[in-house]
Amino acid sequence: MKGERLIVYGAGGHGLVVAEAARASGWGEVLFYDDDANAQVPEGWARASSDEARAAGARVIVAVGNNESRAGLIEAARARGASLASVIHPSAVVSASAALGEGVFVG
Repeated sequence: MKGERLIVYGAGGHGLVVAEAARASGWGEVLFYDDDANAQVPEGWARASSDEARAAGARVIVAVGNNESRAGLIEAARARGASLASVIHPSAVVSASAALGEGVFVG
């Protein structure tokens, strides 16, 4: 994860929180992608191209607040061969006995 490129799928408020946590936890380049080409990425952040976001092997975290939408986007990313990334903020406290799945965000 350290220094790797991460694509945050979803340019809304939740996406910004996830991107900030990713930056704080050592991810390299953090880019935003949104299916809505008119969606504004937060100021000071870069947008991934459609090709970058949909490339097989791309490290992606889906940061969409709606559970049903997020589940569908995760399945689509898996079908494309994307690698689901997890983001855990460095100040988060996670139990040593906790089992975290792929694609999880802990703020």
